[in-house]
Amino acid sequence: MASLIYVVLLLLLLFALYRFFANRVRLNQQLNIAQIEKAKSEELSQTKLRYFTNFSHELLTPLTVISCLVEDVDQVSGGEYWQHEVMKVNLSRLKRLLQQILDFRKVESGSMKLRVAESNMIEFVERICAFNFIPLAKERNISFEMQFPDYSVQGWYDPEKLDIMLFNLLSNAFKFTSEEGSVRLGLSILKKSKGRIVQLIVSDTGRGIDPADLEQIFTRFYSNDPSLTIENHGIGLTLTKELVEMHHGSIRVESEPGKGTTFILEFPVDKFAYAPEEMAAEKSNEEMALPDTDCAANKSETTAVPKEDIHILIVEDNAQLCNTINSILGRNYHTYTASDGKEAVAVINSRHIDLVVSDIIMPEMDGLELCRTIKNNLDTSHIEVLLLTAKNSINDRIESYNAGADGYLSKPFELKVLQAKINSLVRNRKRKTEYFKHNADINISSLEYTSLDEKFLENAVAIIEEHIAVTDFNLDLLSSRLNMSKSSLYRKIKSLTGLSPVEFTKNIRLKHACQMLASQAGNISDIAYAVGFADPKYFTSCFKAEFGLTPTEYIKKSRKEA
Repeated sequence: MASLIYVVLLLLLLFALYRFFANRVRLNQQLNIAQIEKAKSEELSQTKLRYFTNFSHELLTPLTVISCLVEDVDQVSGGEYWQHEVMKVNLSRLKRLLQQILDFRKVESGSMKLRVAESNMIEFVERICAFNFIPLAKERNISFEMQFPDYSVQGWYDPEKLDIMLFNLLSNAFKFTSEEGSVRLGLSILKKSKGRIVQLIVSDTGRGIDPADLEQIFTRFYSNDPSLTIENHGIGLTLTKELVEMHHGSIRVESEPGKGTTFILEFPVDKFAYAPEEMAAEKSNEEMALPDTDCAANKSETTAVPKEDIHILIVEDNAQLCNTINSILGRNYHTYTASDGKEAVAVINSRHIDLVVSDIIMPEMDGLELCRTIKNNLDTSHIEVLLLTAKNSINDRIESYNAGADGYLSKPFELKVLQAKINSLVRNRKRKTEYFKHNADINISSLEYTSLDEKFLENAVAIIEEHIAVTDFNLDLLSSRLNMSKSSLYRKIKSLTGLSPVEFTKNIRLKHACQMLASQAGNISDIAYAVGFADPKYFTSCFKAEFGLTPTEYIKKSRKEA
């Protein structure tokens, strides 16, 4: 009997062990399956994101073509047609949607960094509302109420990211609010133990969110609209949450179906709340402008440049965009085109080019390699390069400027911004060359050129000074000493100084004459001969034309200043 009991107990023990290990195996299998499903889900999400990112990049170029053409027609017609404003608004919306996908990809990859700066938060928020949502409220017959403190709120925040966060929340509020409903935006400063925080509240009287959906509302690619009657790509709120958390803040949502939804966003606005690496560098007025407001671009005044003065090479592999830019810029400048960097180099070597406007991503030779090729060659290093690209991260900008680019413009860009950028580059060079030409000092560094161009001019000046008294010193001698062809030398000096080699030589001679006149190194005739002028009368006329004074008047002026 005892033996039977022991056998039964042993069998029960073996069965229990079997069940235990069988359960362990099953649990491990379920865990593995769950991990595989999670990995597959993550892989699917990343695949979606990569697809939309690549798709967004592809759309930026045709969107740039449309944007430039719409703006060009608007300029030509003088704003006669109301349809242009509608097109601009929708283009702006398309840009934001595409940029949102690209921004989300940057957040996912960890390449997006916080760059906070101090500014007036109320003014910033009011501009976002004025440009984007007050007109929409009127159009949709929605009451839009803004509640701000009656005092200035100076705070530290990243303007670009606050723009994205606020735009997403307000867009959602207007999207889910029907006509005659209301949207409210409130801003307040709360004082807590760790310093000041800003509280932004966006509420609407829309259809609300079901309690079961509230926990999922910030999940990427999630939509709480099963009927898909309202467009929703499912990353706007996810991106907003990520950006709030980058600001060391939080976001929460309160909602009741049929009554509306409220989003409460909070983050610190004191400088000490952010690490040194999260601080923005000093920015120009252009960079501090409100992101994506067509108004800013439309205020850029473009000054027509005489067509014979400036020669621009447009390098773009998209034929439509290349032809569009060429057609528009060709009204004011001499323009040439190339489809890639390799073809562009051939054009540069055969023609006089002042400025290259180039895309970055191209076959054969991309824009960065083209830029380096131009800037590292003495014959072409004076040519200014403006790069166009669909990429707009800090690293992309750094890479472009490290390659030697003089300017950077991200797609899609406004036509007036491109024209203003080109005019700015042209005006700055003219200003520097005019100052050099009429200044009595030989100050090559005042031209602010690269070390390669500065060294070239210093060598040219040294050779002229070496032959300062030689009246028959000519272009042949200067080009042979500098180891350049006469045509290359002419293009180089003309581009860098605004003077032909002969005019440049005469200008250096006259600058030396100024120094000799100021130090009373001899009479006017002796000084004229000493600086290579065979005729003192011709010297006097050239001197007055260059500096606005006769040699005698210059001597008197120098004595007074001494």
